[in-house]
Amino acid sequence: LMPSEHADKHDQYLANYRRTGIKHVINSTRQVSARKKNGDTFPAEILVRQFKCSGENMFIGVIKPLMKALHFQAIAARNKNIQEMNIDGMLSIDLQGTIQTANDAVCKMFEFSMEELIGENVKLLMPIEISQNHDDYLSRYLETRKRAMIGTIRRSRGQRKSGKIFQLEAKVEEVNTDPPVYIGYLRDVSLLAQLENQHKMSDAITKLSITPVIILDSKGIILTFSQAAEKLFGYTREQVVSKNVKILMPPQIASQHDDYLSTYMETGVKHVIGSSRNVEGKAKDGTPLPLNLFVEEVIHVNRGTTFVAFVTDLALIKKSEADTFLYSEIDRQSPNGTITATPDGTIISANPKTLSMFAYDSLDQLKGKNLTMLMPKQYADHHPETLATYARTRIKKAIDSTRCVTGLRSDRMTFPIELRVCEIENGDDTFFLGFLKDQTREQQLEVTNGVNQMAMRVSAEAVILINEYGLIQQFSPAAEKA
Repeated sequence: LMPSEHADKHDQYLANYRRTGIKHVINSTRQVSARKKNGDTFPAEILVRQFKCSGENMFIGVIKPLMKALHFQAIAARNKNIQEMNIDGMLSIDLQGTIQTANDAVCKMFEFSMEELIGENVKLLMPIEISQNHDDYLSRYLETRKRAMIGTIRRSRGQRKSGKIFQLEAKVEEVNTDPPVYIGYLRDVSLLAQLENQHKMSDAITKLSITPVIILDSKGIILTFSQAAEKLFGYTREQVVSKNVKILMPPQIASQHDDYLSTYMETGVKHVIGSSRNVEGKAKDGTPLPLNLFVEEVIHVNRGTTFVAFVTDLALIKKSEADTFLYSEIDRQSPNGTITATPDGTIISANPKTLSMFAYDSLDQLKGKNLTMLMPKQYADHHPETLATYARTRIKKAIDSTRCVTGLRSDRMTFPIELRVCEIENGDDTFFLGFLKDQTREQQLEVTNGVNQMAMRVSAEAVILINEYGLIQQFSPAAEKA
């Protein structure tokens, strides 16, 4: 029953034991190699016992074939190696959610040591909003056997030992052992989620950018066409995506564009890329468009090369420059004052009339300083709190209304002002625009008029005031009597 290498020595083993009585094999379990009738060998576990029968020593051997056991051991060792070498996290839990095994990837992912994980509930690896429902999910599954997560891949969140929450991809499988075991496969996708978010943000920025943006592949095929590009060229996104960018060029330029692209891809010599230049484009209706073009090359590891083109409408810039000059001149020549300030009251700009009104020589004396420098102390002390209250409540008291206030000149003299404040939003920026009118002259006229009115009322002589058309404007009491 033994391979020849053992059978040849067996008689000698027995003779030595009978002579010495020293037990090497008897009463111990050991693995041996056994031989079948056909000569094939197989692993076996053998336990040998000695007993006496009719005064004679006898031996009984209990043999257990190990082929299946060793096979399973080999599978277990292989699976352990796979688990340990896997770059993704793998762990197993029992019916109560207790962690039975975990590989190094899980330990690194969650920043725990193996000793800190084994025997702990898997909720240790979950943020509170998920962990507080996990026991209920397990118990419901054991009662209903309805699978909500098992066998599916889904996005979830994990919690590291440091408390940091991160995005992960999880798949759970049930192993039909007795009792059942659940194997979890985990992948840290926090970087992937970050890249996906950046991609979404990039798409949103491109879509909403006020500058027309066009993205091309290395063949000149349009991949992305922003809303601003739609407005500029007159095409919808659907009409141009997957078409060659030559559709946006006049014929004399379009005919050379493919050759330029192929030459650049072969030689890498840049003529347009990385620089800004003025070109001519073509709208959907054939209208020529004066444009400024800036092209940047983006090289992707797995997607090859793309080109991002930023397009500026030169006609719009010229109109904007003209409008800016016009508005600047209107503001500069205005007989009334204008002043702009940030939400905290910092002065941004003031026109010449404002400088003259407050007796300052240049804008540098005001720019960057607070509006309170133009107010008497009794108003300046409360102004920051007024701005803070508005920022908090958005309740308008002074904004969008006209009122009379008191100003403070650089010589510390006060004077009356008619003030109207508007709130202006420019993208993400907000500022206040104030329109100022010096009321000193009007106030003086009111005082003079009041004095004249009083004089007319007490005068013994009749006084009648008429305009150039002979219409009576004032009629004194003495005139009434007369």
